[in-house]
Amino acid sequence: MSEWVLLQGLIHSVSAGVAASPVVAVSIPVAVGVVALTAGLGVATFVKAFGVGFLAQPRSTAAATAIEGPLPMHVGMGVAAASCAVLALAPALVGGSLDRVLNALPAVRDTAPLADSTVTLRLVGIQGSMSPLLITVGLVLSAVLAAVAIRRLAGSAPRRVVGVWANGGPERNSRQELTATSFAEPLTRVFDDVLRPEHDIDVTPYAESAYLIESVTFRQRVPDRLEAAIYPPVLATAEAWGRWSRRLANGHVHRYLAYGFIGLLAALVSVAVTS
Repeated sequence: MSEWVLLQGLIHSVSAGVAASPVVAVSIPVAVGVVALTAGLGVATFVKAFGVGFLAQPRSTAAATAIEGPLPMHVGMGVAAASCAVLALAPALVGGSLDRVLNALPAVRDTAPLADSTVTLRLVGIQGSMSPLLITVGLVLSAVLAAVAIRRLAGSAPRRVVGVWANGGPERNSRQELTATSFAEPLTRVFDDVLRPEHDIDVTPYAESAYLIESVTFRQRVPDRLEAAIYPPVLATAEAWGRWSRRLANGHVHRYLAYGFIGLLAALVSVAVTS
């Protein structure tokens, strides 16, 4: 829903009959492409995250013997999930609250952002509309019909129990499951120039021969470039300021009396100049 609203804002950002500047004319298609790319990356991320978290084999004993959290944690997650589902299926329900918020901000308010509707989402001044609830109902009905059709067509066919495809290998084990490194590897490869990941490979040979490899350890780390570029100079400046302030307040009464005398003189000079 948010992507649709953003796309509508980008598409209708230029008023009818008004010539757009070259910058706006070029930036709008680029922004639409960026939004589409972001939506695609989000879908791919959620699909992989669901597969790793719910469909993969455990890679360690701790993961295999893990137990579910207590009931209060499930209740908290359930309330949050239900709230997200309600807002996703019927976003127009918050139209009244959003309108009241905009009433308190007259400087940014133009008109009511949403037309009066509870099922279909309509933006004021835009002909298009969208109904997440109807789309969801249609997808659920299509999935049910497809499942029924597959069951009817394949009901008489014999069933065979076989292993899943293991990339051509004899069997699939937990060592072949995705890890955090493999999960993020495509993104770090695409955005290598921006993220600049650090790689480290440790090769341990056997003691008998340096040509026989006993183990290979691969490490990858994505440092925070913004933190490394901003925080050290700020911390160094604060430390230097602290050292200089320590010299001003050295604990001697004579220096504090001198500060008071200088402040009094500055106040008298200021009063004399202004009067």
